[in-house]
Amino acid sequence: MNLVVMKKQFQNASEVKNSSRTSTLAHETRRKTMNNRKTVILFCCFLFAVSITTNAQQGKVGNLDWSITKGTLTISGNGNMEDKNPWTSHDKIVKKVVIAEGVTSIGKDAFRELIKLTSVIIPNSVTSIGEDAFYNCKKLKSVTIGNSVTSIGNKAFSGCAKLTSVIIPNSVTSIGNDAFIFCKKLTSITIPNSVTSIGNQAFAFCSKLTSVTIGNSVSSIGRRAFYYCNIISVKIPNSVTSIGEEAFLGNLKLNSVSIENPNTTLGNRAFVYSLVLREVTIGGVVTTGENDTGVTSKN
Repeated sequence: MNLVVMKKQFQNASEVKNSSRTSTLAHETRRKTMNNRKTVILFCCFLFAVSITTNAQQGKVGNLDWSITKGTLTISGNGNMEDKNPWTSHDKIVKKVVIAEGVTSIGKDAFRELIKLTSVIIPNSVTSIGEDAFYNCKKLKSVTIGNSVTSIGNKAFSGCAKLTSVIIPNSVTSIGNDAFIFCKKLTSITIPNSVTSIGNQAFAFCSKLTSVTIGNSVSSIGRRAFYYCNIISVKIPNSVTSIGEEAFLGNLKLNSVSIENPNTTLGNRAFVYSLVLREVTIGGVVTTGENDTGVTSKN
């Protein structure tokens, strides 16, 4: 075999070897690429699954089940509702809340700032409404409270600016501080005979509130309880022993006040800035003029 032929055969062998090596490298590169793609796909699937779990429109919290269907949040089961529940992350889609019989309490911050919520039905099985339960639900217009609720917590309906009416059942014994503060469209309220105390600022800044009926078991009306409302007349029953500081301050159209118990303690500035108020009846005695409570001394 001559030298030229041998050289050519050597070159061919080298080319085959190099081609094989290149093919092997290309195959390895493709394999790594496919593995990387699989990893990315699996990771995306994992993130999607996490997202679905996080944004699920149904679930279980403690003993209670919840689901959202066409804007209605339904809560069912037996027992107390926990505080700060997962459905609050769906604040932009929940328009109605239905709580089924069996739920025994509404937790703190339970429905806080559900900005689309317009109506709530609270069943007879519920005995308490927690602090800030419906805080700042700005579109809430209608609330039905079952007749087993005994307490309405501090700030429970604070900032529900479109709430026009609420019926407080005859089971409620206490209305917490700031419970209905800034409910600017609330026009009338009846405090049932079961209630013994009205908290500080409970109905403050309810600027359209013109009519208030106070039940005959209330013993104390808190500081600024009806501060800057628009009440026209009010009758304070014999059961009331104390009216807090500035309780009715700023009711510019208040023209009639009747306090049945002559021994009721009046806080400072209780009735000041009632521009048309000229006389107050205390224990059947008509008084005129003004002192630092907004009415003359009873003596």
